[in-house]
Amino acid sequence: MKTFLTYLDEYANTLGTYATGGASTGPGMGQYVPTADLNAKKNPRIPRKKGQPAGSDKHSDLYTDENPKGTIHGLKFATVQDAKASVKKIEGSGKKHAHKIQAAIAMEQRAKEMGKTAEAGVYRAYIEKMKKKTKEMQKESEVDDARERKKRALSSFNQQIQNAKRIDSRNKEREKDKKERDKEREQQTKEREKQSKDRSSNATTQS
Repeated sequence: MKTFLTYLDEYANTLGTYATGGASTGPGMGQYVPTADLNAKKNPRIPRKKGQPAGSDKHSDLYTDENPKGTIHGLKFATVQDAKASVKKIEGSGKKHAHKIQAAIAMEQRAKEMGKTAEAGVYRAYIEKMKKKTKEMQKESEVDDARERKKRALSSFNQQIQNAKRIDSRNKEREKDKKERDKEREQQTKEREKQSKDRSSNATTQS
């Protein structure tokens, strides 16, 4: 039989990087201590004693809620109907996707430990449904990322075009100014040459 820890490892990519085993981070349902092997014959449940620190390796209690803040309360597995009602409660809890999966996994393992195979199956069906949703969300995220990259590339391309237009306009303006200066210098040169000829002609006449 798989351990609770094995199940968490199995869904590592699905559940994100939330800490388990008594840490103060991550959604509440992720904080149930994943140290108990569910095979009671080999590793019997060791309940957490009063005053024992959260996350201690001295206990392996599947039912210990290390971080009750944010926990989805009222989840049951006594009957199939209880399990179905609990799944609906998880679904409508408003919690994040990963939090919902963690809650369902915890309840599935509790039901299995108590021999509630049918009830555990209700949670397992929900978990599988959420796994498919996870893949869809990942695909949507990839599409959104691709669109964002395309948008950034297009924006960069348009910016490059605008910069090229500004540079071209500036170069044309400089070329125009240069031509006007050259023309002005040419006119000044002709004017000086004309004045020089006029002076030479006047000097010849006077002599």
